[in-house]
Amino acid sequence: MGMTEQNRMTIMRKMIFLLTIFAIVACEKEKTKTLTDIDGNSYKTVTIGNQIWMAENLRVTKYPAGTQIPNVTECADWQALGANAEAYCFYENNSKNQYGAYYTYAAAMKACPTGWHLPTKNEWEEVKIYLYNNSFNGVEGSALKAGTGWNNNGNGNDNFGFSALPAGQRYRGMISNECIGQFYFIGEVGKWWSATEYDKNFAYYRWLSSTSNIFYEGTESDKTGFAARCVKDKN
Repeated sequence: MGMTEQNRMTIMRKMIFLLTIFAIVACEKEKTKTLTDIDGNSYKTVTIGNQIWMAENLRVTKYPAGTQIPNVTECADWQALGANAEAYCFYENNSKNQYGAYYTYAAAMKACPTGWHLPTKNEWEEVKIYLYNNSFNGVEGSALKAGTGWNNNGNGNDNFGFSALPAGQRYRGMISNECIGQFYFIGEVGKWWSATEYDKNFAYYRWLSSTSNIFYEGTESDKTGFAARCVKDKN
């Protein structure tokens, strides 16, 4: 007896259902992929538009070829860094903290794992444009910030799993006559280097605030210590 039209439609619906499930599973796997740096640190990654990003701040201590990045722990030593200096540090010298490492611009430019790179000014802007086109214009911070960890009730909704945290920064010089507070704005702002230079010894960066949902752009001295996020190379 031949297959009835109703049976064919039932089989077709089941096939469409199964294909949909497979697509969802594949999408979820893509969202939860990880990468590993030369130190053996594992990072979650997320897809935002046509880009694949690290979903955590970089915390590697070596360049991909194995060369050690200079670890500068003392406040006075960081302030004494010259232009184009390569250095990193951890908040309170704790490599397990949630903020990852802080890098000078020159170090951040070379530190991303093989197949990944420090995002350019335009690649950061691509994130903002994607959020603009997907109903997050003016509230990019809410979409990118983690759901915990921000002061002043500034937590986000973390809509894309980017999980941005307020790591603050390591300042490039003395704010007062004393070398105080090696780190500033912890819990209040998150700042991430871009690969694009602004002027001699200055580069662009992106930042988020606990008191705003705007995704800001700024420029800063290349010896400042900021967090770094890497984006995957495109084939």
